[in-house]
Amino acid sequence: MAHFFRLQPAHRTAPAPHIEWDSSQLPLHTALQQQGITTLQQLRWVVIDGASYYQVQVAGTPPLYVHRSDGALLPDGDQRYARQLARHFLGDSSSAITAVTPIERFNQHYKFINRFLPAYRVAFDRPDGMAVYVHTPSSRLGTLNDH
Repeated sequence: MAHFFRLQPAHRTAPAPHIEWDSSQLPLHTALQQQGITTLQQLRWVVIDGASYYQVQVAGTPPLYVHRSDGALLPDGDQRYARQLARHFLGDSSSAITAVTPIERFNQHYKFINRFLPAYRVAFDRPDGMAVYVHTPSSRLGTLNDH
């Protein structure tokens, strides 16, 4: 019966970034050097609000988002990406987001079965009180919770 009431996301996977390279883009080593990044754990290519970024995971910090064209860091990049992922998974581009909360440990609302930590809880201003839990380093959906 538990699966009977399970919420269904609008999309089960994150959108794949459109990868295109041109001469105006900084090479990876140059962009990382501008930010003083000498070692990293994970590197991915993501698109946030139509702009391409290197998502760089450095030990002990949330992912950093380095713009591919000018090497600038995106302020609050991880929370912005969490908002974008939550809207995508929910299929809701118009409801206001009331809070974006980092989740560092499992709790009664975000249980161990979801597997992804750290994550973000993105709460929407909707009658159902929807909250979407996302894992930005993998662009994965943790779970959906409503009232």
